[in-house]
Order: sequence, then C-alpha cells, then structure tokens
Amino acid sequence: MQVLQKTSQEKSTQKLTLFSITEDLKILEQLEQDSEVVDTTTGEITINEESVLEELKADTLANFDKKVVAYRNTIKYLENQILFCSQETARIKKYSNSLEKSISRMKSILLYCMEVLKKDKVDLPTGQKVIRKQQIKYNYSEPVLLEKHPDFFRKEYKLDKRQAKEAFKNHQITEGISTESVVTLWLK
Repeated sequence: MQVLQKTSQEKSTQKLTLFSITEDLKILEQLEQDSEVVDTTTGEITINEESVLEELKADTLANFDKKVVAYRNTIKYLENQILFCSQETARIKKYSNSLEKSISRMKSILLYCMEVLKKDKVDLPTGQKVIRKQQIKYNYSEPVLLEKHPDFFRKEYKLDKRQAKEAFKNHQITEGISTESVVTLWLK
C-alpha cells in the first residue's frame, strides 16, 4: 500500500497525463478486486485497506475530471481558432477581390484614355512605361476541328494549335477557329 501511495505522491508532483491517470484508475480498480497485495519493497503480503483505496481513487478521479476539463477547453479553443481562420480567410478573399476590381477599373480607364488619344505607349518621367497592346486571341473548337481536320491533332488527341493557327491565317480552314481582338495594358 505504501508503494502505491508513494507512486501516487510522486505522480502528483509530476505533470499528469490523461493516459497515466487512466492507468492509475485501472490499477486501483484491480486492487479493489484483490484483497491481498504484495509489497514490492519488503515482499510481505498486506491486506488492502478500503479507506486508503477509496481516498486514492477519489484523488485520481478528481485529477481525471480536471484533465478532462482541460482537454475540453483546449479542444474548444482550437475549434474557435479554426473558425477564426476561416472567417479571416473569407475576409481577406473579399478584400483581394475588391482590389482586383479596382485595378481592372483603373486599367479600363487608362485603356480608354489611351485609345481616345491614339497613344499606344506613354513614357513616364520615372522611366516606367504604360503600353497598350492589341492582340488577336484565337479560340479553338476542338470537337469541330477533330471532326473536320483530324490531321491537326497529335498523339493522345492533343490539338497542335500552331499548325491550326497557320492554316487559319492562310485561309485553308474556316470552321473550328474564331478570333477576337483583345486590348491589354502593360505596366513596365
């Protein structure tokens, strides 16, 4: 009984884990079932005193309850941190979208003004440049091209866009490819 009391006192000075508390409870339950215990220091057989066992079990159960409360509080804290992070991510995403829209509006205004003034390039005093470029964008309809011009496809049915684009420019094909004029603004 003294050995059990010593180990219990040693553990109370150490930081208890939920696992060690559970192991202690299992040992105490086993001791309650057994009426005799062998003292490891003297080798003597002693009879369990129920009052001591009940006191140790009450202390261990109190430690268990404290540890469960601590685990619960930690779990709640971490769940709240996760919620906060997801809310902050959503807020930052909204802010980022707002900034992207502002940039888009400003670029549209610049493009419009440069188009009205018929300027393709503006040299700034800082050495930086604003360049308006008009490009042709090719849109490919792969199902139509595969049906009408299968020779434009390489292995694994991948469209050779360069070959199809050249054929379109040379007026060899008219179906499956369309173009659109895209004006972009470069800030250098």
